[in-house]
Amino acid sequence: MKIRSTLLGVVLLFGAAPAAQAADIDVKIIGGEEVASAPWVTGLYWDDWFGCSASVIAQRWVLTARHCVGDLPTHVMIGNVNIGQGRRVNVDRGQVSPVGDVALLHLASNANTTFAQLASQDPRAGATNYIYGWGTYEVGEGKPVSPRLKRAAVTVTGPGRDAYNGRAIDSKWASGATGGTAGYGDSGGPQMSGNVQVGVCSTGDYVNVQYASVAANRSWIRQVSGV
Repeated sequence: MKIRSTLLGVVLLFGAAPAAQAADIDVKIIGGEEVASAPWVTGLYWDDWFGCSASVIAQRWVLTARHCVGDLPTHVMIGNVNIGQGRRVNVDRGQVSPVGDVALLHLASNANTTFAQLASQDPRAGATNYIYGWGTYEVGEGKPVSPRLKRAAVTVTGPGRDAYNGRAIDSKWASGATGGTAGYGDSGGPQMSGNVQVGVCSTGDYVNVQYASVAANRSWIRQVSGV
């Protein structure tokens, strides 16, 4: 997730908080729960380095964030919730959306897994969705990523703008035990409304997060991938 520079002071304030307050923030903001299975979620790797989360939308296509693919990933790992494990499938090319923080990666061989379904409209304000990724489970850049795939409940607060000024879904952590938000490494990961992907993790400040709208990019995704 790209942390907005205008809100970096908020993150620094969190880091400077007393120990008891910092512990409360970590639980409340990152939160969520580990996932036993989510076969449509995958991770992007540059050789041995994990960088971003993503979703499999077809046998040869992966959906992720544009800001994740300045350098083309070497491969994705499919079929395992533990980071770095699963079946390696190489990436042979990519293409970025002209209207937002969304990118498509083409796989050199079939994914052979369950695919994420794609939304044709944005979720309503007040809806509770789930976000997925292997991002950091503590506040701050450079923190360790999660060794196991996690998900967190978020509440949609309305429309927003992604890191490339495209249409986005503005969300915040939801109340309850599974509430949470995105951190570094969750970039490119999906926001799901039931079994349908509505967003791609773009930017935020640990409190509010913006997911690039799948619906706003739907025509482009179909044109490039046929999905």
